[in-house]
Amino acid sequence: MNTSVEAVRAALSIPQPPPFCGLEWRPDGRVYEPKSAYRWSAVKNELYDRAVLAAHRGMSAHGFDLTRGRVVLDLPFGVDLALLERRFGQWERVARENLARHEASAAKRAALPATEIAPTQAALKALLRAHRWAFRRPDDADRFAQETRLTAGQLRFARSLLSDAEHVVRRVEERLATEAGAEDLARARDPAVRRDVLEACRCLSSLDEDRATDANGAGWSQATSLCGHRLAEEQALTALQAAHGLRLVHRHRRQLPLALRERLYGWEPAFRPDLPPPLKRTP
Repeated sequence: MNTSVEAVRAALSIPQPPPFCGLEWRPDGRVYEPKSAYRWSAVKNELYDRAVLAAHRGMSAHGFDLTRGRVVLDLPFGVDLALLERRFGQWERVARENLARHEASAAKRAALPATEIAPTQAALKALLRAHRWAFRRPDDADRFAQETRLTAGQLRFARSLLSDAEHVVRRVEERLATEAGAEDLARARDPAVRRDVLEACRCLSSLDEDRATDANGAGWSQATSLCGHRLAEEQALTALQAAHGLRLVHRHRRQLPLALRERLYGWEPAFRPDLPPPLKRTP
């Protein structure tokens, strides 16, 4: 007899909902529709909304009314709270995983503080002014250098552009510092030759708008473009630079103005078969 009374009392006791998504449950009293139960409510939060998206059908089957603007849960008297606690734990775990992925994605799209992007942007601007030719994608470098906001992904890309350009500059400087041919070096000791080589480098660089990305016969080739643009930046060439320049310009000499070409490489019958060689100047 006592056992039966205790069972009835247990069945009539108010069921308490297990913890779920950080909700603060508030008792709303007994309801009879759609069946006898005790109603609990709470204010929605983002974690709960994520749980609804992940477990809509299961939550409806376990007493949630998902049509309301707030959280509504009807718990039947005698509900299996242990089973409900396991279900709540599963749904909350999935919701937390989904929310973490969403927050990580949002963090990638969020703008970084200006203090974090300023050093990279300053370095980009300085290198663009000094050696624009060294950038694989100078238009992108311009854009990232001027943007008022950058995401983490954009900053990584900007740093990659900067690092690649710095590497190109170092490689070109190393190449131009290597030993040149003795004949070219002897000629390059003449200041007039150095001036002509610099003029030729600037002439070819002005024609090379595409940085040798197209094989259009204008300006430098892919093999000579980087070093050629680097020499064209100088105000005056050293003998070593001019010696390298003589070799670089030689393969593109047909594009030079006639007078400049002949000063550097002399008269070449193959280029002008219809004309006699120029008269030698008297000393």
